[in-house]
Amino acid sequence: MHLAPGDPVDFLVSGLEGASKDFIILLKAKYGFDKPVHEQFIIYINNILHGNFGYSFYFHQPVLKILMSRLRNTLILTSASMFIELSGIILGIIASRKAYSLTDNLITISSLITFNMPYFWMAMIFILFFGLNLKWFPIMGMYTIGTSGSDRIISILRHLVLPAACLSLG
Repeated sequence: MHLAPGDPVDFLVSGLEGASKDFIILLKAKYGFDKPVHEQFIIYINNILHGNFGYSFYFHQPVLKILMSRLRNTLILTSASMFIELSGIILGIIASRKAYSLTDNLITISSLITFNMPYFWMAMIFILFFGLNLKWFPIMGMYTIGTSGSDRIISILRHLVLPAACLSLG
């Protein structure tokens, strides 16, 4: 943050017409930007360790509240990705049992291709091919709006396939 010119308070008041110097000094003192960098860092680490991640000027709420609101979907996505990764272990076992066979060669080549392909490139290919061309999977959102019960669970699973596959294959 200190490599950029100014500080967050300067950025915050840049959109305010006629912000007085006293107001800017008060804000810098409130958020600790009037202290040396090493003190700011110690205060920052202390706050993080106590669960105080600060306040988002963009969302106008505490950062911890924003993180917690997105934690459920993050855990669902990472769990689905880990489940797909476990299938990779099974494929590795199959490939090792049939060494130098067509199955081994296909698994090895496909794993080398997906492992060396950048995530963003694989994601674009998956979206274009499986989402837009074949229309097998939705390309955005966590679930289809208007679904409930078992239909919502199926919708969530369908929405998870592409991002979880990209995370686990990459």
